[in-house]
Amino acid sequence: MPADPANGPGGAGGVGDASAPAAPGEQVEVVERALARLPEECRQVIDLHHRRYLSFADIAPLVGRSPESVRTLWARAVEALQRELGQS
Repeated sequence: MPADPANGPGGAGGVGDASAPAAPGEQVEVVERALARLPEECRQVIDLHHRRYLSFADIAPLVGRSPESVRTLWARAVEALQRELGQS
């Protein structure tokens, strides 16, 4: 029997199902809250690299670090964000 489209591909999931993916607006809110819990320098490097699309070399003079140091900070910031989101 085909799955009921109102209940998603598995047929049993639906509104209020904790395993159901969040709506796009809810996902943004969850990420924003997780970002707010990170240290300022982590938020800054994520913002500059992912929202403003700057390279590590372009970010370096803005934050007073070498490009290599910015890349390391970015990697740590992404790991911290993943932990905050419960993905790690």
